[in-house]
Amino acid sequence: MPKLLGELPLAESLVVVGFLLMVCVEQCFCPVEKMEKMGSFVEERSNSGHSGCDSHCHHSNPEVTTKSYNQSTTLTESSTLLPTTTTASPQPTPEALYKMYILELSIAIHSVLVGLPVTASSSQSLVWALGFHQLFEGMSLGLAGMSIDLDRKGFFKLAILFGTSISLGVLLGYTATGLTSGTWQAYTNSLAAGIVLFVAVEFYNKDFGHGSDHGHGGKLGKIFALFLGAFIMGGMAIWT
Repeated sequence: MPKLLGELPLAESLVVVGFLLMVCVEQCFCPVEKMEKMGSFVEERSNSGHSGCDSHCHHSNPEVTTKSYNQSTTLTESSTLLPTTTTASPQPTPEALYKMYILELSIAIHSVLVGLPVTASSSQSLVWALGFHQLFEGMSLGLAGMSIDLDRKGFFKLAILFGTSISLGVLLGYTATGLTSGTWQAYTNSLAAGIVLFVAVEFYNKDFGHGSDHGHGGKLGKIFALFLGAFIMGGMAIWT
């Protein structure tokens, strides 16, 4: 048994550990069954409100019904001359909020782990790589918030958490002894890779199915962009 553990590639195993860790966090904080119940509860509540209104209107006084019908007809005729405006903003669904928060949690943990080895390196190329890394992660997080019509308060919370995550990793690298060694860098990079793998498996398939470009051209464009991004990140990894 000790010989088997000695031959086990620990860094590669931590990739799987990071992936399973995010699966556990997902199931503990926001399981799928809870989201489905929340969605069905909202739908049943809205349907019951409409049915209650319909039954009340059918069983009301005929004179009041006739009067309200005449008033509604008058309002309908007059409303055709005026521009209609909608003030109600769509509310994010529980599934969309779940996706948003899990993505932010994954990016925050990944940024903390990536910020640990910054203090041990004197190369400016690592800083440039982290800058591009955080830029694209921030863009993906902002686009995810815009897709669910997140309010200003929610964007502020996401910005605070995203901005302090990599700074927290750098601070831990300065204060904690031994976390900036080559071995710990391999471990933290493996955990970060597992978290990114979780995000890829969890969200890429859903993102490819959304949007108006469901044809072969749109899907091929998305696949080309995915491979182009992987090629660019691989080139940056070789360069750094």
